[in-house]
Amino acid sequence: MSFGSLLLRANRKRRSDGTLSVLSEASTRIFESTVTRALVRRLLLDDQSVFEQPQLREVTSQHWESDPQNTFNPFQSKVQIPGKSRLETSGSFANNETYLPPEPFVAELPNATVLAPTGVALTEDSRFVKDIVAPHRSSNSRLEKLLARSLRYNGYRDIRNAVSGSDVSPDRCLSLATVLVPTWHNYYHWTLECLPRLLGVETYRKHTNETPTILLPSDPPSWMRESLELVDVDDLEIEEIRSEIIDVDRLVVPSYPSPSRTECHWLRNRIHDGLDDRELDGESHDRVYVTRRNATVRRVKDEQRLYSVFDKYDMQPYALEALTIAEQANLFAEAELVVSPHGAGLANLVYASSPTVLELFGDKEKTTFYRLAKLMGFEYHAMFCDHDKKDIVVDPDRLDDAIGSVLSGDRDPVIEGRRPGSE
Repeated sequence: MSFGSLLLRANRKRRSDGTLSVLSEASTRIFESTVTRALVRRLLLDDQSVFEQPQLREVTSQHWESDPQNTFNPFQSKVQIPGKSRLETSGSFANNETYLPPEPFVAELPNATVLAPTGVALTEDSRFVKDIVAPHRSSNSRLEKLLARSLRYNGYRDIRNAVSGSDVSPDRCLSLATVLVPTWHNYYHWTLECLPRLLGVETYRKHTNETPTILLPSDPPSWMRESLELVDVDDLEIEEIRSEIIDVDRLVVPSYPSPSRTECHWLRNRIHDGLDDRELDGESHDRVYVTRRNATVRRVKDEQRLYSVFDKYDMQPYALEALTIAEQANLFAEAELVVSPHGAGLANLVYASSPTVLELFGDKEKTTFYRLAKLMGFEYHAMFCDHDKKDIVVDPDRLDDAIGSVLSGDRDPVIEGRRPGSE
């Protein structure tokens, strides 16, 4: 990120969240810097200290497949998806390597240690449980960042003692727990990397008749708690973790979501069931434009120039941060067309029924929501635009042409998936 873009983002964050928020983020970035992570690799990590996902199946006596009968996948099939990465060729999805997401399972680990506030966990033989914080295909960079963050709150001595297996006096002891702490406390990482793990919790309860305590980040935002209520896993006991070291007699570890089709469709079904029990204010619209006008990056520059296009196609703009989680989920569930700049709001596609998606890219071209659309079986289109620093510059005429051709079926989709119930 250029210095000018960094200043622009910092100034927007200061205006929206205050100076203290900017200073806190700057402090976090320092602790997660390349230098600090290099020290973490040297002092705390090596190839033998990371417990990878396949080992959860191999060495734990207690593990269960989350959906062995393929109950939650309406396609009754699996699908290859690209990694969540930048596009290899600007303006093209064609050259991205794909892989088959592993099906979810849940395991129980005895005598684990959890490092707060990040949720990083260690086995009884002092190996890091990667599935708590990152998918198995990824590098150890997330683990490095979170260990650096734990050092900030707990100090090197306590973290080093925990990692080396030395005697450490825990701040808290729990008999049965699972960690639900996102690497970054934003809507995308919570929605698609934490909520699907509740399928593992539900699977564990089915097989053991026991309910683990859910460990959430300290002072979780209201949307985290509301989404938990919507998923409606009965009788959950929730505790927050702060700057502490926690001993857990039995740690329940759902496999980290890639996510898979199974996890996505399970989550959608649970949220839709939760919506059925609620009376929602306002009306949904079947053609939706997601505005990022209040975001710090990837705003659409001079967005008002696009409103004549939205009027032409009877599209309604929505600032999602002004809606409850139930309202966002309902909006996407009812939508037939979703147009949006690349951003976390598109995580709501996991709650959608059968929309066509048009994603607007500026300088950040990532496969994140293309792969989600492919998992959900939605028709997906992309429009690659110019950018000004971290903002997207959308040409109204090009957008008009793109929306018109998408609606008329004249534009070839990047991916077109068979919808549930179709032949």
